[in-house]
Amino acid sequence: MKPIRGLSINAPPRSRYEPERLRVFSGGPGTPYGVGADAGEDKPSHLYNTSGARTRTIVRRSAVSQFAIVDSEKMNKDVTYEPPLVIAFGVDKHSVGSKSITMGRTKIPPKGRNQAHRHSCEASFFIRRGTLKLFMGEERKEYIVTENQFVFIPPGVIHGLQNLSETETAELVFTYGNCPSKDDAGTVFVEKSWVAEPRSRT
Repeated sequence: MKPIRGLSINAPPRSRYEPERLRVFSGGPGTPYGVGADAGEDKPSHLYNTSGARTRTIVRRSAVSQFAIVDSEKMNKDVTYEPPLVIAFGVDKHSVGSKSITMGRTKIPPKGRNQAHRHSCEASFFIRRGTLKLFMGEERKEYIVTENQFVFIPPGVIHGLQNLSETETAELVFTYGNCPSKDDAGTVFVEKSWVAEPRSRT
C-alpha cells in the first residue's frame, strides 16, 4: 500500500502575547487526514488551540514540506527477514523516502523466537504488547521485558528475543538510527532460524 502523503507547516516564532496557532495541512482529495486550506494557494483556515480559543492561520505553498501517513495494517509484511516474526517496515527509504530513519512494527507469534543477530547501526524498540525474553551479547544473557518498556541496543551487540506467551501474539515498535532501511542496517545473523518444536499429541 502506498503511504498517504500530505503537506506540513512549520509554525513561525510567536511573541508571548500572540495566540497559539495550529498549522493546517492538506492530505489530498478524499483522505481523512487533510484539514483546512488547499495547498495551492494562500487561504485562511479556522481551528481551535488547546485552550479552546479560535485561531486563524495562513497556509503558504512555499513553506510546505512533504510528510507521509502509513497504515501498518494495510501494507505488505516481511516474513523472511527474521522468521517467524512478521514485520511491517512503515518508515524507510523504500516506503516514504526516509534518508536516516527506519521504523516498523513487529508481531511475534506465541512462543516465537528470532535468530540472534547484530546490526551496524543503533537499534531500539518499544514493547507494545506482551512479555518477551531477550538474549543479549555473546553469552546470550537473558532478560525479561514487558509492555511499555523501551530497549536500546548499540551497534554490534548481539541480540534476539522470544515471546513467552503460548497463546497471545506479542508486538513491538522498533527503529534503526541513522539507517534508512533494513538493507543498510548491516544485519548479521549468528545462528540459524528458530523452528518451533512440534506439539505432542495426546
